[in-house]
Amino acid sequence: AYVSHPKELLMFFDDGAMLPSYKDEHGLWLSAFAPIKNSTVETVAVIQVDEHLDIFLIKLQEIALRNGLISLSIISLIAGLMLYLIQKIVKVDKQKTQKLEQAYKVMEEQNKKISDSINYAQRIQNSLVAKETDLKESFKESFMYYNAKDVVSGDFPWLLRKGNVTYVAVVDCTGHGVPGAMLSFIGHFLLNEINSYDDNLSP
Repeated sequence: AYVSHPKELLMFFDDGAMLPSYKDEHGLWLSAFAPIKNSTVETVAVIQVDEHLDIFLIKLQEIALRNGLISLSIISLIAGLMLYLIQKIVKVDKQKTQKLEQAYKVMEEQNKKISDSINYAQRIQNSLVAKETDLKESFKESFMYYNAKDVVSGDFPWLLRKGNVTYVAVVDCTGHGVPGAMLSFIGHFLLNEINSYDDNLSP
């Protein structure tokens, strides 16, 4: 039995309303009401549904807590999955990086060996080819310009003095770089060998 009732009930009984909260002798309520109309659309009664606000808030907290836990579980699951995938990607990337570093070290070592070999071949070639000082001994008013395209060259100047005769040649071997330089060694020694067989060679 109610001694009091919400004043909004009388204010809005024709249309119905929702009451966020109201207080009566039985406590604090969350309430909603709607009119009951007859065939002539006249309000003949009002139906009202109440729930204790405290109970409603407890239920609301339970729902919020449950939804929060579900959301947290889903987020944790997704985060764990993402972390696993990221770790896997990082591991693969790390392995690839290590392989690239190893390959780079091997290439660097090979490159150093090749460079050292080519530089050594250059020293040998420079020791064999004719120098400008050698040319000037026979031809005072002369100069020599010798500049390899690569570290070593397929072109080379050649000079040989035999008695009062000086043989000079500018030789162009097929190719350049290391293949040309190998041929230039052969060419140099062949020219020397040819001259060792005959003392009176013409050009």
